[in-house]
Amino acid sequence: MTFSFVYRKFRKSIAGFTLLALLSSFASFVGIASAVTTFSDVPAEHFAYDQIYELVDQGVVSGYEDGNFGPNDELTRAQLAKIAVLAFLGEDELDYEYDAGFTDVESSDWSAVYINTAHKHGIVGGYTDAEGDSTGQYGPNDTINRADAAKILVSAAGLTTDTSNGPHFPDVDEGTYYYDYVETAYNNSVVSGYADGTYGPGNPVLRGEVAKMTVNAQNPTPPVPGDDDDDDVVPVDGTLSVDTLSISGGNVPKSASAVQMLGLELTANGADMTLDSLTVKRSGVGSPSDISNLYFYQGENRVGSGHSISSDTNTATFNQLNVDVAEGDTEWVWIKADFASSATASNQHYISVESSDSMSVTGGEVSGSFPLVGPTFTIGGQTAGTVTVTKNATVANPTIGEEEAEVANFKLAAANENMSLEAIALTVKGTINASGLQNFQLVQNGVVLATADTINSDDLVTFVLDTPFVIAKGSNKTFSVYAEVTSSADANDTIIVYLGENTDLLAVGGTYGYGAAVTRTSYDYSVTDGTESNNSTVQGGQITIAFNGPSASNFAPNQKDRNFLDLTFTAGRDVEVRQLTFTVAATGSGLVDADDATLNYTDLKLVNADSGATLMGPSELSASGSDSSQNVTFTDSWYLDTGTSVNAQFQMDVANESTLDTTPSVVTVSMSAVSTTAGIKDTQTGEYITDLVPATAITGYAQTAQASALSVAMANEPASTTVVKGTQKALLAGFVFSAGDASDIKITRLDPTVDFTLAEDATYSGTWANDGSTGSTTYARELVQTLYAYAEDGTTLLGTEAVATNGKSTFDGLDITVPAGGTYTVWIRGDINTTAPADGTYDYIGVDIEATGDVVAEDD
Repeated sequence: MTFSFVYRKFRKSIAGFTLLALLSSFASFVGIASAVTTFSDVPAEHFAYDQIYELVDQGVVSGYEDGNFGPNDELTRAQLAKIAVLAFLGEDELDYEYDAGFTDVESSDWSAVYINTAHKHGIVGGYTDAEGDSTGQYGPNDTINRADAAKILVSAAGLTTDTSNGPHFPDVDEGTYYYDYVETAYNNSVVSGYADGTYGPGNPVLRGEVAKMTVNAQNPTPPVPGDDDDDDVVPVDGTLSVDTLSISGGNVPKSASAVQMLGLELTANGADMTLDSLTVKRSGVGSPSDISNLYFYQGENRVGSGHSISSDTNTATFNQLNVDVAEGDTEWVWIKADFASSATASNQHYISVESSDSMSVTGGEVSGSFPLVGPTFTIGGQTAGTVTVTKNATVANPTIGEEEAEVANFKLAAANENMSLEAIALTVKGTINASGLQNFQLVQNGVVLATADTINSDDLVTFVLDTPFVIAKGSNKTFSVYAEVTSSADANDTIIVYLGENTDLLAVGGTYGYGAAVTRTSYDYSVTDGTESNNSTVQGGQITIAFNGPSASNFAPNQKDRNFLDLTFTAGRDVEVRQLTFTVAATGSGLVDADDATLNYTDLKLVNADSGATLMGPSELSASGSDSSQNVTFTDSWYLDTGTSVNAQFQMDVANESTLDTTPSVVTVSMSAVSTTAGIKDTQTGEYITDLVPATAITGYAQTAQASALSVAMANEPASTTVVKGTQKALLAGFVFSAGDASDIKITRLDPTVDFTLAEDATYSGTWANDGSTGSTTYARELVQTLYAYAEDGTTLLGTEAVATNGKSTFDGLDITVPAGGTYTVWIRGDINTTAPADGTYDYIGVDIEATGDVVAEDD
């Protein structure tokens, strides 16, 4: 602060006098200049109205091309440097030769001369590290806060430091780098803070605020007590900062759908914020009719319906968005477009948000570097391929409590291009409430492609595929959607599923790389009788019992509490379950062991699947009873409250009998129709429930006994290669363990062996030596001293073991679970000794599992 205010103010006044003198003979132009600088977003009542127009007249600031000034937009450090230089030094002082040496300010940058000139006159510095040393950077594009704004403007105005009667703000502490500047600014009426008495040093400074602070700094006066109408907008709770997301434009075919044209990053600062509405503008050499519809997306979810673009204003407004952004969090939103089949080739289009006024928010105000502009898309002469969606099959009426009820069955057909299905959002309507369905699965030929938890507020279930599903050109595929019908559903609720908008189906064409044109006329619910949608009705009574599996599978002998039947009981009344009868049937080795007349299945009980508590039983079959089928009747009581559900499992212990798998036993468990005279009692009326769904028996899927099995094979990697001596943790082997379908297998110990040969060009056949038996004094551990076992992810260390003289390493205490019917890979790495090779140019090493005893495992 070595330059006096008087000197700079005098120089600015001379410059202003000369300008007025020059313009005096062109008075007719003054009115035109005034009209040009009338900003639509700066009304006369704006707190910085006078100061904004004062700086415009001085040539310090100007507005945007759209006629707005953007008083609520944030500033960058480069922009404020320019304002400070022009307001307090003038253009005559711009030094195009001086270089401040900032590594992030190129001489070709528009802001370079302003930043360098400001630095030359001590108005700005650069960033410093924790020790106060310069980092060599200025941060020209960084948003500047109110603390640094005070520092720059006080320095530019050359105001003498004045901290008398300070501190004046509870959030500006003595000892902070900006304390002297904020206090000096306050004591010269440059600032006076927010109405709540704070200054907000860390808040972004806005264009309107800077205009008022700058003019105040040009005309410093002692503060007026009680005057808080200085540099600040009336304080708000928070700010929604908006920036663009990176999207690539390019040539887009006619009829392309779900094309991302604009991405916005919304960040809430200071408070929770809600985006209520958004207006976007289409620009470019083209007609609004080239675009059929625009859509607003929050993440992967469409919000509201499609909007056409106004032919008068080239705008589209999305209302009732209700995009909540928690304080400190960020949300991504997108504008997507469907292009018309009649679009004109070579026409160009881009989407923008013109100003902060284009966004309506709750919780504060909007800031950003407007206009926010997306990339340009040029319409090509080609037409995108087509994907057609049709209803494929009628779905069965689901039951309350059913965990995997099919609610949709549709077909997708690809034409003109191979299609990669990336996402689909299905509309779910009907009388069922949103909480009545949950845990959705998109399935193709038994494979789950994607899942979704719930129905959103726009009645959409959105599936996003981690791996796109390819439908070849000219072919079609059938898909099903399964959902859990919760206890929130009511009997006779209707469920209607269909494709609501073209953009809800994203199938990217393999030729042009954009979303295909969507034909949904046979699955759009335009006909409401179920021919163009999947319609179903929820089944339920005062007691509803849903069958939920398990699916047909294998089980191993010697198990406890093996589940054979999944049921969900849902009550429409307060009830007591008093009696249930189950039938256990078995083929093959049957229910009773023929050798010693002992039971193959014992400890029969009905268990709460969620808590593990026993609801009914245990009970036993009869060793002298039928070998093929026996009934067991439970009479233990348990209770269900109105509107609640219980997930129950029928469990049995399986004997350790070899005949169960050598003469395979196929077991089926069913529950008899519930008795209407002894089964389930209404606790309020004392009468037995007769309104039961279903009123018939429920039969489970067949379960087949099979011995537990574990096999091991070498992984495809590592391939044979050359390893440099001294290499640490070189990948030596991968062992793929496969479990049979009967049960999970737990591996507790693994003993891999390091084998070697000193022969040139040897081919390993599992017969190399590991203990010096070749007649050499070399042992495997002289080549590889240490082995490391890693989990399937390749990064989790399972153990570290030395190599013994016989080449083995013993990894004990392992806890590796190989899932039934699945695989698990263990990776072996080793440290190559720096003394290798032991003989000649090369040694050859390999790691294997030599015998079944080298793997210790058990049924999990």
